[in-house]
Amino acid sequence: MRNIYLTINDGPTKNFRDKIDFLKSKNITAVFFCIGLLIQEKYDDIIYAIKNDFVIGNHSFTHCSFNGLNYKTAQDEISKTDDLIEKLYKISNKVRKSKLFRYPYGINGGDDINKYLKENGYQIIDWNYNIGEVGAEKKYILDKLVCIKDNDIILMHDVVSSHYLFKEIINRLIEKDFKWKII
Repeated sequence: MRNIYLTINDGPTKNFRDKIDFLKSKNITAVFFCIGLLIQEKYDDIIYAIKNDFVIGNHSFTHCSFNGLNYKTAQDEISKTDDLIEKLYKISNKVRKSKLFRYPYGINGGDDINKYLKENGYQIIDWNYNIGEVGAEKKYILDKLVCIKDNDIILMHDVVSSHYLFKEIINRLIEKDFKWKII
């Protein structure tokens, strides 16, 4: 059986809880890389996800590109979101087992930021398969799922514009008999 790791960026949006419920009904766990500004608006949804054993990762506070971002601003982007995530794990009475960070747009912030992340206990998580559901045609997205291979870290997005595809994509992946793992 082939393993895959599901990661979902850019939440939480209004469809976040629906994604949690659907994944839970399929016995699939995932890492949600969340944006601090959006976390502030959806505390209850993040707590709900944590209580249902989903992992909340840090995707910065404003989702700005870290390319050329000054060190202090980058620290603030990370630490402000980290404070929110830590607070919500405590409210949920759950232990935060790992500190995961994903750069917005996949653009690495450079050696100094990477060092800061490492010194603060973060693991930087990239992806190697982007579902590409934002802005692409449904047939293209579904047809290219055959390209997913063993141990791929799958990138999806929690955005309103592509929510209608979420369940169909997951169901297609279930049909391919992958074993869903958590990072």
